[in-house]
Amino acid sequence: MADTLVKSHKIISNRYIQSVLCAALGDAIGFQWEFLYSTQKIRCILADMQHPYWLTVMKKYDTQKSAITTRRVSDDTIMHIATLNVITSFGVLQTIPDENGNKRLTFNATLFTHKLMDEYAACLDKHVMENRAPGTQSLNAVPTLTQRKFPAYSPKAGGNGAAMRTMGLVLKHLWQSPLLIQTAVIASAATHNHPTAILGGVMSAVFTSYAIKLGISSIREWPALFFGTRVMKMLKAKKDELNSQSMLDFISKCAVKTESTPKQVSPFEYTFYVCRRLGLDKQWPWQEQSGISKQNDIIFFLKKWLEYIKHGGAPSYQQVELWDLFWRQMAYPNGKKTWPGSSGHDAPMMAYDALLQIVSTMGSSSSSSNTTKSIVLKGAEWKRLMFPAAFHGGDSDTTATLAGAWIGALFDQVDDEMKDEFDLEFKWKLHGLAEVLYDTALLAEEE
Repeated sequence: MADTLVKSHKIISNRYIQSVLCAALGDAIGFQWEFLYSTQKIRCILADMQHPYWLTVMKKYDTQKSAITTRRVSDDTIMHIATLNVITSFGVLQTIPDENGNKRLTFNATLFTHKLMDEYAACLDKHVMENRAPGTQSLNAVPTLTQRKFPAYSPKAGGNGAAMRTMGLVLKHLWQSPLLIQTAVIASAATHNHPTAILGGVMSAVFTSYAIKLGISSIREWPALFFGTRVMKMLKAKKDELNSQSMLDFISKCAVKTESTPKQVSPFEYTFYVCRRLGLDKQWPWQEQSGISKQNDIIFFLKKWLEYIKHGGAPSYQQVELWDLFWRQMAYPNGKKTWPGSSGHDAPMMAYDALLQIVSTMGSSSSSSNTTKSIVLKGAEWKRLMFPAAFHGGDSDTTATLAGAWIGALFDQVDDEMKDEFDLEFKWKLHGLAEVLYDTALLAEEE
């Protein structure tokens, strides 16, 4: 079913580092296309270039210093660094001996929440975020962040601002699913109290855990693992049985299962239980909404993912018109305009589909489940990933960030061509944070 869990500390350490660096690299590459809204135009620009890939990486020529500067990252990486700073800080997760001398893992949720909100408020400062295109919802949340409070529910808060920064949480809580989901919900809701955004943040972290623990051969199973058997049965339900109210009823039951843990329920189901525990769902629209333009925010994530799974994925990126049309239909409706990848549901969806687009082209050495042989991420595979992940008319920095985090976590090491790619702003800070995360996560594994 999936690759055998790799036990080698060196290999998993590499996956931690690669996940963090590849996320930032994807961000830097996708950032320059973020506000060019036509995939077709981007494809034409690439076709006109002599070296399509190398001339589109985020390097800028500094005329004063007559040198090529490092690739600049967007708000995605800045907020990811903020998340990594918090989960590596002292006191958030500790191993303490109990009265019998046995080690016990303790998580200080209040300290984590307060530190996270302080860190997010600081990194959203206008001087820090200058020319990095921070999201409107994140900026709007600064007043509540400074008060160390969760923002109120807003129907406009379903964007990808949570998903873009939660990947690294798994690097601390790889072996503790309850903690992973709990911290992902807190990190997401700190700025985006909306079920679509929160589920996107949880999926971003959980898919990273699947990449590290299960490997390449498991990729097609990720949605089923995330949603669980109860949701997957909905795919087989008749249209008259599968309606908005039945989905709301199902999710409402998930939110009150006080005895359930991720061992019994899926990450999707457990997310709603955590939200209910934290009181985040008090203002959510729990009643089915009527009217052509009304879309219930609680079930939107689920409906769109079921639609994606039924389609069997997006058309090939080479069929650019069909590919672009598909993602505009999957995007969150915003009047006459849609921006693929900008929502909590379709940012991870586009990134995941980009992995599927290239998985069939990976060589047998890449997909091998033989853990004695190192699995290497080649520069050519990275380039193929970036075309559907970064070169499109949607929110390209976030989709490329997520795709980068996941592909970096899938491989044991990278080749020399990929190593040359990591000419990044904040490279060594990111590298150091990933190493600290791995060292502290080993304590959790031993539990």
